[in-house]
Amino acid sequence: MLHHKGEIRHLILIAALMLVLALICAGSEIYLNLSCASLIRELEKTENVQDLEEFDKTFDRITDGWLLLLSHDETDRLSEVYFHMFSCPQEEFEQEKQVLLHFLRLIPDRTRLSLQNIL
Repeated sequence: MLHHKGEIRHLILIAALMLVLALICAGSEIYLNLSCASLIRELEKTENVQDLEEFDKTFDRITDGWLLLLSHDETDRLSEVYFHMFSCPQEEFEQEKQVLLHFLRLIPDRTRLSLQNIL
């Protein structure tokens, strides 16, 4: 039984902080899912290195925001694969594109708030 007003205030504060944390986690997950889907759609349209110019704007904008949500190793790996696409010969372009698509498709599962990802 709670007898002190201070105890009730502390419980309300804890509940409010937990709600804010839950909203931040849910918002981050939604943003990552939507932004990954956007990048995947844009990348699937590319057929050669020249097509990457338009994709580049979207990639830079989105991955800059991801720096707050993903580990720097994850964003660095994506950037390395992406920038390798610029220098690869045309006959290797499709293979490099598939590698980047694979990594982009993994992000939502790897970042989802779950017990497996926390441990």
